[in-house]
Amino acid sequence: MTLTDFSFLEPGRRWPPTDEKARIDRYDRCTLLFEGDHEAAFPGLTALDDDLDQITANWFKRSTTLICDLASPLRLFADNQAVLDRIAEANDLDLLVYDLFADILRFGNAVLKVRFDPRRGGIVERIDPRYWFPVVSPDDGRDVQAHCICYNFSQYEDHIQRGYLRVEIHKPGSIENRLFRLDSGAAITSELPISALERYSGMPSEVRTGVDDFLVVPLSGLLSSDGVFGLDDYGGIEGLVRELEKRLIRTSRTLDKFADPNIVLPIENFSVNPDTNEPYLMNPWTGNPIFEELDIGGGRYIVSEVGETGTRPLPQYLTWDASLQNNFSQIEEIKAELMAIGEISPALLGDVKSGLAESGSALKRLAIPTLAKVARLRARVKRPLLEALRLCARLEAISRWPGAGELQNLTIEWGSALPEDRLEAAQIEQLRKTAGLTSTRSALARLDPDASDEDLDWETAQISEERRDESYQFV
Repeated sequence: MTLTDFSFLEPGRRWPPTDEKARIDRYDRCTLLFEGDHEAAFPGLTALDDDLDQITANWFKRSTTLICDLASPLRLFADNQAVLDRIAEANDLDLLVYDLFADILRFGNAVLKVRFDPRRGGIVERIDPRYWFPVVSPDDGRDVQAHCICYNFSQYEDHIQRGYLRVEIHKPGSIENRLFRLDSGAAITSELPISALERYSGMPSEVRTGVDDFLVVPLSGLLSSDGVFGLDDYGGIEGLVRELEKRLIRTSRTLDKFADPNIVLPIENFSVNPDTNEPYLMNPWTGNPIFEELDIGGGRYIVSEVGETGTRPLPQYLTWDASLQNNFSQIEEIKAELMAIGEISPALLGDVKSGLAESGSALKRLAIPTLAKVARLRARVKRPLLEALRLCARLEAISRWPGAGELQNLTIEWGSALPEDRLEAAQIEQLRKTAGLTSTRSALARLDPDASDEDLDWETAQISEERRDESYQFV
């Protein structure tokens, strides 16, 4: 469910809002999965063997970072390129975009907030989606009326811990700063002036931004049925990862058990301590005890009696070749299903068993499912990211920041994180040139995209001069 009014901030209401608790809980669970705290996420696995450390197959983090690595390379262009480059550098845009993709994959949503700092200029920053509470129209869930950034905290006052709720209500052209007190049960008791706490002294209760738009820009992956919140990438693979970890734990337990085999000893090698009634091992020649007492309750020693033929069994280890092939086969099946549902190409993880990429084009063909997923993510990120950059530049211009200016004709050029096959690219350009489908200069520009116009002109001139020299020598 989504919020359709501000009644969730009324005294007596619990925090977080009841309608949003399931979403916040899901974010918390996805955080556990991504950070590898699977003992908390899958508590039943620990009970399989209390003596065995938790085995974590953190597919969630691996798949997330792989997609982010492939999706994040980009270049930005605008008419006022100097302003764009300064904003991008000041906000570490490459890292910001990487983290945005990570948030969308693990939470289904990412949130950007644009603000102006008198010392740093325009700032574009990530907001934890757990602090984002959109208020939408009751008639259309995609018609956002306000974006609320809310977070609770506590501090000691006269040796008493008191809870507070800080709220920013973002509307087009304005931001409301509000403060509420929470009781020990995390319920709102009353609203306070924003300046009631020293940390917010001097902060106005309302700020006119001068921008006729929201300064909070949400991003999402595939949308849920309500059309507001996105779906995280982890829901479809949680059960598979849990089963994979269970298989690994049980396999490890079996291998540990039979790595320390039992020993079989003849019965005459044992005697019983009459005082403690505990068995102990005797030296068969001297009759002296080798150990004062011997613990056989754990099954580490097995006593063998004399057989029917009167043969005396020799001491030996009882070994067993555990048949785990079915277990290993199931693990491989689970991994294959994980890659299929997660749209991850095995070739991108170095799995040459699923097809060896002998060229750049072959690798791209093998990576089609993953590249399609990357393209979907980029399409959902492009418009909000450009909007946030425009808002940032506009805020700087309104605040009269030195060198500020509006960003016109702002575009993104997405790069590729796949390794470049230079040999294949050169062969393609050679075929184009032979067929008369390209010029030498254009071919050089595609082969060396970082080359400047001066570099291309010089290289083209050198090639022409060498050809003239070769033709003179031929004549």
